[in-house]
Amino acid sequence: MDQHTLRQTAGAKRSSKRVGRGNASGHGRTAARGMKGQRKRGSVRPGFEGGQISVVRRLPHLRGFKNPTRVEFQAVNLGTLSDRFAAGATGAAGAAAARGACPWPDRSPSAGRSSSRWTWGGWSAPSPF
Repeated sequence: MDQHTLRQTAGAKRSSKRVGRGNASGHGRTAARGMKGQRKRGSVRPGFEGGQISVVRRLPHLRGFKNPTRVEFQAVNLGTLSDRFAAGATGAAGAAAARGACPWPDRSPSAGRSSSRWTWGGWSAPSPF
């Protein structure tokens, strides 16, 4: 494949509508703008509703939104976990919550140093020594 042989797929590029080029084109005379009115004579900004309060201003102001599927995480220090679990132990979030390392069971380990090697929910924390 060379650069001079590249072609777009069929239907990927559509030619622009040429308006005001005679009645035979189908877009002549009024150039597909209709008969009379503001939109024929000039441009109207998007969202303008002829002086009526626009839908953007009619809707209440919502300051953000609350994600119904949000999952909160609590960072648990690795040093705290190594104090609670013996060397070679296998821990999980529920076990850490039971031992008082974190207040909720759905938490994950974060920064800190571990003085021993133990496994946490599928991944192992290496010993710094």
